[in-house]
Amino acid sequence: MVAHREGTQMLCTDSHKDFITHVAFDFYGRRIATSSSDMFVCVWDASQDGKDWTRTAFWKSNCGPVWKVRWAHPEFGQILATCSFDRTVQIYEETGNKKASRLARAGIQVGRGEASNNWVKRSTLNESAVNVTDIQFAPRYMGLMLATGAKDGMVRIYEAPDIMNITQWECIHEIDFFREALITAFPELRHHPVKEVSNGKEQSKEEPQFPDIRISALSWSTCRFQRQLLAASTDSEDERANACRVVFFECVEERKCYEWMSELTIRENDPITDIAFAPSSGRTFHQFAVAIRDQAFIHHINALEIQEVVESDKAVTIGTVRRKPAYVQKVVYKVNLVAGINANKVRIWRLSWNVTGSVLSLGGSDGSVHIWKRFPPNIFKQIGYREPQYSSKHKRGATSNGQPFY
Repeated sequence: MVAHREGTQMLCTDSHKDFITHVAFDFYGRRIATSSSDMFVCVWDASQDGKDWTRTAFWKSNCGPVWKVRWAHPEFGQILATCSFDRTVQIYEETGNKKASRLARAGIQVGRGEASNNWVKRSTLNESAVNVTDIQFAPRYMGLMLATGAKDGMVRIYEAPDIMNITQWECIHEIDFFREALITAFPELRHHPVKEVSNGKEQSKEEPQFPDIRISALSWSTCRFQRQLLAASTDSEDERANACRVVFFECVEERKCYEWMSELTIRENDPITDIAFAPSSGRTFHQFAVAIRDQAFIHHINALEIQEVVESDKAVTIGTVRRKPAYVQKVVYKVNLVAGINANKVRIWRLSWNVTGSVLSLGGSDGSVHIWKRFPPNIFKQIGYREPQYSSKHKRGATSNGQPFY
């Protein structure tokens, strides 16, 4: 459902045949994309006055339940990405209006006889061997880049080298996001199999098994005054995951790699369902929200100092001339908890900031929406609340015992 000042409009009454897993607004808030466990994706367009929403296209996206759907920045065109239980990420592009017969041949159905928008699948990213649980487009100033998170804790970062041809995507980084944090907390996980000889037979000790650290959410930082950060959270039930509920990696442009920021690791005793960096709006620090059961916590991440690190091993000798060693800036961060929000015993599933990063909306598992605003210095007060609009019959079946469907 979509709420506005004059009331609430119910969407998707007959569009999806199963649970709706994700809803995403485009950059301007004029379009909505919805994904569902029925493997379909729907696109909705707002009327001129914003009171009515019309389904303009829907199609079968994947061969399994679709967990997330995301819009790219409109600078790159009308582009959607979906991730699914079938281990793939699909990239779609809207190419303009075409006749319904051509849409039917392409496998895309036009909704209710209105506009005939055409969405075409441009690429399939299938490097993951397990369920892909979240995707996030990078900030537009980084180019057309997409981060994907999987059930095995792997994060892959893709880039479209030519934004005019989004059929080609390159996997430029592949990061085992929680491995270093787990090894630091549990050194025994560092050990590798050791071969031994006993009675003339070769035996090997078993390597300690890593816990199943599933990625529940990804988020890119948007502060251009500091280095780019990429955060990932986990909702794993394994107790060892408490040592690294939220992990941060920093983009080091000099090395063209991502490095784990150990000082930023957030440790919690409960699964985390969502995380969200706030838009920077000129801030010199990162504002970061974390959803844990029925609470949301706001953190500020500050850069304390910048150190010049000399990498003498990177110096190159050509003939008798030795080049200067490389200098890399190392940023020291500190994370501070500045505020906490309580959702009145309702499990929080989604977090969303407004465009200035001053208002935080919480989506509850019962269908409610809680809206909180920041007041100086760092006090958050509730300014709005939207009650669930559906019946108790639907309410019982919509939460899956408070756990994510994937």
